[in-house]
Amino acid sequence: MEPQAGTSRAGKRTTKADLIRRNIRIDGEGASCAIDEFSGCVYAQAKLDVGNFGRHFLKHHLDVATDIGLGPPAEPGSTPVKRRRTITKRLIAIDKQLFLQSAMKIVALHNMPLSCFQWEGLKDIFDPISETLNTTINRDNIKRHLHAAATRIKLVLGREMKGKLLSLKIDSASRSNRHVLGINVQYKFRGKRVIRTLGMVEVSERQTAAVLKVKIMEILNQYGLTLENIFSVTVDNGANMLAAVRQLKRELGLTENTEHLDSDEEQATSLEHERNLTESLSEEFEENINLVRCSIHTLQLAVLDVIKKSDPTVKEITAIAKKCRALKYKPTFDQKAAKYPPVWCQTRWSGIYKMINSFAGQEAFFRDLGEQFPELDLTEHWGFIMEYERAFRPCYVCTNKLQGDGVGLSDFYMEWLLAIASLKKMSGNRFSEKLAATLKSRLELLKENRAFKMALYLDPRFNFVGSTIFKPDEKEEIQTYLVDTWRRICKLQPSTDGKETGQAAQKPDDSMLEDDDVNDSYITEMLGGSLDPRAASNEDGQLMKHIKGLDAEPRQNCRYDVWQHWVQREQSHPELYAVAMVVLSTPASQASVERAFSALALVLTDRRGDLGSTALEDTLLIKLNKEIFERIFPTLYDWTEKGTDGISVDGN
Repeated sequence: MEPQAGTSRAGKRTTKADLIRRNIRIDGEGASCAIDEFSGCVYAQAKLDVGNFGRHFLKHHLDVATDIGLGPPAEPGSTPVKRRRTITKRLIAIDKQLFLQSAMKIVALHNMPLSCFQWEGLKDIFDPISETLNTTINRDNIKRHLHAAATRIKLVLGREMKGKLLSLKIDSASRSNRHVLGINVQYKFRGKRVIRTLGMVEVSERQTAAVLKVKIMEILNQYGLTLENIFSVTVDNGANMLAAVRQLKRELGLTENTEHLDSDEEQATSLEHERNLTESLSEEFEENINLVRCSIHTLQLAVLDVIKKSDPTVKEITAIAKKCRALKYKPTFDQKAAKYPPVWCQTRWSGIYKMINSFAGQEAFFRDLGEQFPELDLTEHWGFIMEYERAFRPCYVCTNKLQGDGVGLSDFYMEWLLAIASLKKMSGNRFSEKLAATLKSRLELLKENRAFKMALYLDPRFNFVGSTIFKPDEKEEIQTYLVDTWRRICKLQPSTDGKETGQAAQKPDDSMLEDDDVNDSYITEMLGGSLDPRAASNEDGQLMKHIKGLDAEPRQNCRYDVWQHWVQREQSHPELYAVAMVVLSTPASQASVERAFSALALVLTDRRGDLGSTALEDTLLIKLNKEIFERIFPTLYDWTEKGTDGISVDGN
């Protein structure tokens, strides 16, 4: 270190100018900075000016300059105060609304912990903006802003769903020993099927049927919904859950949601929770809604009817897939640019298909690899691999299509039939015949569901002139279901505004029906004879005529857009259009709820393990309803300087 300013050993006083010169690299008339050789400083002068070098040292190398005696004198025991950096001022376009919205997105959408606003790096950016806008963002007030946004989202969704028949998707999951009940809803809005998240609610009590039932009803009540608004509920199903179902008209079941669990202990806990969920649904909803078994899980059960995950050949192929990841094989994979076969997840059969498909698609590489490394030899299994890949490919394609948003029951039915058709074309395949048979048998079970029957009846790809998909007595039963659904739609309409349902204005009130009964009795008594009960009821009205007329319509091809078919009939068949929008909005699977639980894994991380229940629920509601969040935020507060709307913009 260079000597500080003062008296040298020879008695000659060392000035600050001397210290500055000693830390300058002289090059002719020019000079460059040499005070800190590790800093990479490129400051230089064409003509030496010692004073400017001194100012440069204090501004850009204050720590080193202080150490050698150039900095301001410090009192004993005090910490040197760094001179504040001079930053060139620039104009940027930002206001309180954008600033707060960005802060909330950091937490709700980008999964940062609430404590991030205390991080030094983020404070360096946020503090100058906060000072300029005269506002504050910290871990305490951001929770209040998140709650305000979540409350407004519920208000908007409540208005959006008012007077509608809705389809729910319900599931539960566990993470970090915290248990969450998730509810999605699907319905028609502005001519499209939409999926919204109503809640991802933490359940901390013992998971009895009564507790879960209360939680579900609490969520519905937050949006002004009752059981009268619920047309259907779609849940998982599995053989291990069917024993928990009691006295249901249709089978209802749930599979373990182990994909989202952290340990075997949590898997067992989640299994108990889902059994309770099943019981609560069966007790509470049996007489009020249509219970729909998840098509994806039903397809998975059909596949496992043919070949179990524990099949010896599958286990041997899986073991080789795991061995491929050993370090000694890496040069061979890198040289040939080959892909490692994926190791499948225990909860999804499609993982087995992906693994086998990887082997089949790289057959030449893996044959060579087996010759080079005998422990990876698949010679005995290539016949199994090629036949499995071909036979189960239609099921894999069908599964992927069913995971799309808004897949209705009749669309699912068509995709399932196309998978069976593909299998029927195969000959000599050890799996195809049995797989086609089990797919067909499980499909017949699903078709017994009331909502399923209505969806097929409204689909001109299945119900058309000459169709034999339903027997005559089944048709009469389905027609009654459709009329009952229309009556439920009418019952939900509080006014005569028929804009949404198309025909709410035509709903007769109870007094009119009573007067008609009296008048019909009088006319019958006067004229003699008897009145056909069906002729006096709504069954021979315009709605029933349209319903029965569906039997005489032409058949449509397998890729026909049934949703648009009914959208185009809004004016010509208004009552039946309203019914079709409800029935065709019934989801065939609950894939969207499982994706919501993936968001739970991102939000409830180790860094956010202590996130409170309210903050967790608010964060998930915003994250899973991003579209609504963007819509409500501009009016969340009065954004004027003095504006408040329940919560002040600065959080005070």
